[in-house]
Amino acid sequence: MVISAFGISSFITALLSLTQALFIFVKNRDLLINRSWIKANIAVSVWSFGLFFVVSSNSRQVAELAQNILDISAIAIPVFFLEFVVRLSNKEKKNRLLVRFAYVITILLSVFSFSPLFKQGVEPLGSFQFWINPGSLYILFPIYFVVLNSVSLLFLLIHYKKSSGVTRQQIKYVMIASAIGFVGGSTNFLPQISHLYPFGNFLVTLYIVIITYAITKYRLMDIRLVIRKAVFYIGMGIFVVSAYYLVAWSDYTSFGGPFTLGALLTAIVFAPLFLAGFVFMSKKLKQLSNKYFFASLYDYQETLDKFSKDVSSTINLPEVANVVVDTVQQTMRMDNVGLFVKNKHYEPMKIIGFNESNLTRMVTNSRCSDFISAIKKPLVYDELVRNAQNYNYSEEDIEYAKEQMKSQDVAVVLPLVSKGELISCIILGKKISRDAYTQEDMRLLESLANHAAISIENARLYNEIQGFNETLKYKVDDATKRLRELLKIKSDFLTVASHQLRTPTSIVRGMLSLVIEEKDLPNDERERFISQAYEGINRLERIIHELLNATELEGKKMRMDFKKVRIEHIIEEIVRGLLPLADQLKVKLVFDKPVRPIPKTLADPIKLKEAITNIIDNAVHYTAGGNVNISARRKENQIVIEVTDNGIGMSKNDLRSIFTKFTRGEGILQVHPNGTGLGLFIAKKMLEAMGGTITAESKGKNKGSKFTLTIPIK
Repeated sequence: MVISAFGISSFITALLSLTQALFIFVKNRDLLINRSWIKANIAVSVWSFGLFFVVSSNSRQVAELAQNILDISAIAIPVFFLEFVVRLSNKEKKNRLLVRFAYVITILLSVFSFSPLFKQGVEPLGSFQFWINPGSLYILFPIYFVVLNSVSLLFLLIHYKKSSGVTRQQIKYVMIASAIGFVGGSTNFLPQISHLYPFGNFLVTLYIVIITYAITKYRLMDIRLVIRKAVFYIGMGIFVVSAYYLVAWSDYTSFGGPFTLGALLTAIVFAPLFLAGFVFMSKKLKQLSNKYFFASLYDYQETLDKFSKDVSSTINLPEVANVVVDTVQQTMRMDNVGLFVKNKHYEPMKIIGFNESNLTRMVTNSRCSDFISAIKKPLVYDELVRNAQNYNYSEEDIEYAKEQMKSQDVAVVLPLVSKGELISCIILGKKISRDAYTQEDMRLLESLANHAAISIENARLYNEIQGFNETLKYKVDDATKRLRELLKIKSDFLTVASHQLRTPTSIVRGMLSLVIEEKDLPNDERERFISQAYEGINRLERIIHELLNATELEGKKMRMDFKKVRIEHIIEEIVRGLLPLADQLKVKLVFDKPVRPIPKTLADPIKLKEAITNIIDNAVHYTAGGNVNISARRKENQIVIEVTDNGIGMSKNDLRSIFTKFTRGEGILQVHPNGTGLGLFIAKKMLEAMGGTITAESKGKNKGSKFTLTIPIK
C-alpha cells in the first residue's frame, strides 16, 4: 500500500468526521437536527475511508469494493446535508416533499451506481494506485451533487439573512464550511471529466475543522463538548512530559545520569521553576479554553471584585438588575437566566432565554414563592432529585418544586436575602456545556447573591424614596391647585357678596330712610319707595337662597322629596311666571307643548322647577329683543327638555366652565350685571341629584345657545 498526501488527507477527514459523529451520538442524539448531522458525518467519513483505500490500495479487488462504498456514501452526502439544513432553518414541514424527492433520487442513483453506465471499474491514474473509470452516464452524479448542494447553500443564505445573534453565527460558519467542503469535494470529479488533479480534496478536512469550531464556540446542535477539558489536560500533560524529558536530557548530558550530585542540585533549583511554569500554563490554558470553547472557567476573586465595582457604580434598580444578570450569565456560561424582585409580589426585572410569562407564573405561584422564602438557600434541581432529605420541608412540596423546575428547565434558584428577608431571586438555567454546578460554582453564586442583595435593597430603598418624593410632589401640587381653586371661589364669593348683596341692601336702606326721614313725602312717592325697598329685599332673598343652595350642593347634603310630576305643567308654570320679565326685555318666550302627553316621572317638584327656572331665566336675560324656545319630548326612557335662544351665545372658554360656581361668561356684566354666577351650577347639581343631566352648546359669540336637560322616567 502506497500512502500519498492525498490519501493521508482523506484518512484524517474520515477520522475527524467519524469522531464528530460518534461524539454527537453519545452526547445528544435525541434532537432530529443532530441525527441528520450524524448521518451526514458518517457519510463523509465512509466516503473519505473509501477514497483512502481506492487511491492507496495495491489490490484492484479492494479498490473496486472501496469505490462502490465511496459512490453510495458520496451520493448520500447531499441529501443528508439538505435534511440537516432544512431542520437547522426550521423549514422541515414546508420542504418535506423536497427532501423526500431528494431521497428518491438518491436511492435511484445508489442503485444505478452499480451499472456499467455509471462506472466501468477502477484504473491506475497518475500518482493514485486506482481511480474510478466513469461510464457514459456518470455525468448525472456531479450534476446531482452540485444542484442539491447549491439548494442547501441557498437555504442557508436565506436563513442567514433572516436570523440574528448566535443563530446567525452558527449559520455563518456552517455556510462557509459547507461552501469550502463542497467546492473541495467537487474537484474529485475533475479526473473523470478533464484528467485534472483533485486538489480541492484537501479542503474537505478544513470543512470538518470549521464545523467543529462552530459546534464548540457557537453551541451548534446544542451538544456538550469535552474539547475544552481535552485542550486543558492534554496541554498540561505535554507541559509535564516536556519538563520531565528536558530535565532528564539535561542530567544525562551534563552529569551522566539522574542520580548524581549535580543532577540533584539541578532538581532543587528546577523544582520552583517547574511549579511556577505549571501555574502559568494552567492559567493560560484555562484562558484559551474559556475564550474559544465557552468553558465555565473563571477567577473567583477577580469575578467578585469586578462585580462589586460594577454593581456599586449605580443605584438605579434596572441597571443593578442588568449587572447582576449579565455577571451571572457570563460567569456561569448559560443561555437562560432571570432576576425577580419582590415588592408586594415577585416582579420580573430581566429575563434572558426563558419564556417570561411561564417563568413569572412559576415564581409568582404562592406555593413556589413560599417554598423559596422558607428555604432561603440555593435550590439546586440535581440536589432536589438526589438528596431531597437535605431540605427540611414536606415531601409533597419538594416534589412540586421539582416538577416546576423541570417544566421550565430551571437548574438553580438563587435567593437574595437582606436582613433575614427574601427580597429577590435569580433563576438559572443549565450551563451551555451541560456540566453540573460544582461546589465552587455554588460558592461563587452565593457570594454574588450576598453582594447583589445589598445593592438591590439599596436600589429598592432609593426607588421608594424617589416614589415617595413623586407622590409628595403630586400631593403638594394637587393641594396647591385645590388651594388656588378655593382662593378663587373665595374671591368670587367676595365679589358677589360685595356687589350682589351690598347693592340691594343699599337700595332698601336708601328707600326706607327716605320714607322715615321725609315726613311731608307724598303718598304716591312713599308707596313707590316702599315698593322698591320690597323688590330689593326679594332680590336679596334670592341671592341668599342661591348661596345657601350652592353651599348645600357642594357639601352633598341636599335632601330630595320625590313625587310624581308632569313635566309639561311645571314648564307652563315657569313660563307664565317669566312672561312679565320677557315682555320687559322684549323677548318672545314660547313653549312648544308636546303633541302627546309625556308620562309622569318621580322627581322633587320644587328642586326640578328651580333648576328649569334657572335655565330659562338665564336664557331670557341674555336674549334681549330675541327669541327663547322651550320644547319637551320623550326619548326612550328619558324626558328631554331643550331651551334654545338666539342671544349673546358663548365662547369655547365659556362652555368649559359654564357649570362651575361663580362663573359668568365674557362681557356678561354689561348685559346682566346682577347675576351671581350660581344659577347654572345649582341647576346642574339638582338635575344630577335626580338622575338627570344638562349640557350646553353654542356656535360662538352672538350665535345663540342651546341647553339640553334630561330626566329619567321612573
